[in-house]
Amino acid sequence: MRSRLPGKARSSPALKWWLRRRSRVLRSAVALFAAASALAQPPASPGPGSDAKASAHPVAVLLRLTARINNEVLDSPFSVHLNHNKLNFFVRIRDVSGTAGYYSPLTSGDRMTPKKPANSEDLKSGWVYLKLTPGQYQLALDWLAEGLTTFKQTADLQFTVSPDSAATYIGTISLSCVDTSTAFSAHRTCDTPTVGDESAKAADVIRRLLPPDATSTTSLATAAGFFH
Repeated sequence: MRSRLPGKARSSPALKWWLRRRSRVLRSAVALFAAASALAQPPASPGPGSDAKASAHPVAVLLRLTARINNEVLDSPFSVHLNHNKLNFFVRIRDVSGTAGYYSPLTSGDRMTPKKPANSEDLKSGWVYLKLTPGQYQLALDWLAEGLTTFKQTADLQFTVSPDSAATYIGTISLSCVDTSTAFSAHRTCDTPTVGDESAKAADVIRRLLPPDATSTTSLATAAGFFH
């Protein structure tokens, strides 16, 4: 009779079957995840001038959002809030220069969160910025509405980022919204945004964001339509 080596247990057929099945399930899960990732981010074919666009130096594009929800000012409008009446906003940025040759939120107009300044008072007041290469863009504000499952957005604003400055202030966007909610539903509606000029305040924020010798310019956003 053949004796077993000490410390080496014989695997049962049921255990071997279970290990093979688990391995197949794991491989299938990995394959499905990879396929979903590829579908979620399809590569776009390069557009004219895409090499120059990719190599261009990014500019800090500064904006401020002043949002009133049910006549109450919403502090830090781009930060996450737990209460529906204080749900935060997002932005949708789309490059309409025709030069972005790679898949990104800038080519698809996907929802994105802008960068937040380190200064807490600037953030509370609604100042945020984006890092964009020179070109022409459209921007829309985006928010969660309709039972906390559906997003809505404002009409597009358009603006130009110049290569001649390290920062561009595109305006202070004002928005007024009404939230109505019950125990079973939630709903937010917002009016058309307006753009104001707070260049002096923007200059102070830029000084806190960038080195002292950084140059900046003002190029206020306007209603979209001209670039189409």
